[in-house]
Amino acid sequence: MKRPNLWICGFVALLLAAGLGCNLTAPFLSPTPEVTPTPPPTPTALVPGMTPLEYPVGGYDLAYPAGWVAALQQGAIILSPSQDVADTMDWTSGALMIVLSGRPEEVFATTPEEEQTAAALLESTLEGFRSQEDAEIGEVETRRFDRQEGVGVLLGWTEMGISLKGYLAAYVDEEIVALMLAASPADQWEAVWPQVDAVLASAVFYAPHEATPEKRGNLQRDVPAEAALNIGGVDEWTYCSPGDEYVTIDVAARGDWDPFLEVLNPAGDSIASDDDSGGEFNPRIFGLHLTGSGCYTLRVSAYEGYGAYEIALRTSEPPGGTISYGKTVESDLAQGERENWTFEGQAGDGVRISMVGSGELADTSLELFGPEDTLLISDDESGEGSFALIAGYMLPRTGTYRIVAQSYSGESGPYTLSLEQVTLTVQSIAYGKTLSGTLTADSPYGYWTFAGTEGDPVTISMVGAGGMDTYLELYGPDGTMLIADDDSGGDYAALIADYALPQTGVYRIVGRSLSVPGPYTLSLKKK
Repeated sequence: MKRPNLWICGFVALLLAAGLGCNLTAPFLSPTPEVTPTPPPTPTALVPGMTPLEYPVGGYDLAYPAGWVAALQQGAIILSPSQDVADTMDWTSGALMIVLSGRPEEVFATTPEEEQTAAALLESTLEGFRSQEDAEIGEVETRRFDRQEGVGVLLGWTEMGISLKGYLAAYVDEEIVALMLAASPADQWEAVWPQVDAVLASAVFYAPHEATPEKRGNLQRDVPAEAALNIGGVDEWTYCSPGDEYVTIDVAARGDWDPFLEVLNPAGDSIASDDDSGGEFNPRIFGLHLTGSGCYTLRVSAYEGYGAYEIALRTSEPPGGTISYGKTVESDLAQGERENWTFEGQAGDGVRISMVGSGELADTSLELFGPEDTLLISDDESGEGSFALIAGYMLPRTGTYRIVAQSYSGESGPYTLSLEQVTLTVQSIAYGKTLSGTLTADSPYGYWTFAGTEGDPVTISMVGAGGMDTYLELYGPDGTMLIADDDSGGDYAALIADYALPQTGVYRIVGRSLSVPGPYTLSLKKK
């Protein structure tokens, strides 16, 4: 399966004037579950030769011509007579139809109420389309769906030197917003249009439903199980572990679709996820350490598509071992493997961890977990090339830490892992003060401490020069991370605003850059 960008250049241009552009993926493709949905209406009789497709998560049902394929890609429904066209999302090579939907309160979050209509949405979208080469726009017409009315318009334009014809339709009511675009090379449109018209005429819209997980039952070690993921669905399997064991979990798709796997611990926290480490777009979580006894949830969803799959869990030998300050270990990753290395650390220790691969292992990844097995920090390519490096991180508490060494993209090969203790500079800061400094590749983190009293409302701001993307973490007197922020200050500036301190003691601020490091200012205020 190929990995196209969902937003083909022509369609992106169509959406720009609506103020949506590529950001359309958020409101249109992530229906919120807070509204209790009404049952979808009973569809009317199908036109002979049409295949029904029900998509409650998207808030619509429709039918498409026999012989066409239907694909789910990042929440959008893709329809085409050709699997290759559906995979590549290239309507210069054939007919293609895209259906997007979402809740009005999300799609129109910043739109005046009087403009929250299908006609207004269509018109604002067409403003972006007018910049297309050889853009042609027909007369806007009332568009009849199965039992509801919206608006639609015929379009023409040129892309990559190929003349295209298409049709854009919009539907809006108090429960759902839908946008549908179909296109094909102009010389195919006369044959394609009756089929597109039939799809539109079959569509029924209703409030998007929450994707309720399908409970698939208990999973046993070394006993594969099979199921079929519904379109837009989520399957949940349960595995009850005695604790302190390592397991490997594989999901293998049956057919051309791309599953995604996530593991939740008994408390419901996500502890591992994977997309493609098993090869051929199949997920594999290799050597996962299940620390405590209890029932874990294995959640299967889709990055693209849907369909039948097999899931299997087996126990594995503890990959990795122990490492200590000043040591370098050598090991070899199997495809999709995660190796765990533990070390003892003291609160306030500065550590530098590097992972360098060789051969096919050209892109490494590191994760550092704390004594309570919570993820503290991760890195993909801060080292040379695409190798992982956690440079100058301060341990928040005393205990056993775990390093997870893996490939970023699932490759196999030998690697070296190094752990060093380094000296870090810690500055003190008081309420009402602002400090300046510079982050560098060798010193990518900043550390500050301050004395706080229980209940103090504190605001911490870190602003980078030149649009540097700053990130803040606040740790309590016991070394527990309390809150973190990336961009709440606007323009990629980190901001922790009006946070009430939970106890009296010395707090620690950690600041870093998520982009190229550089100059910054850090301020601390008490409201």
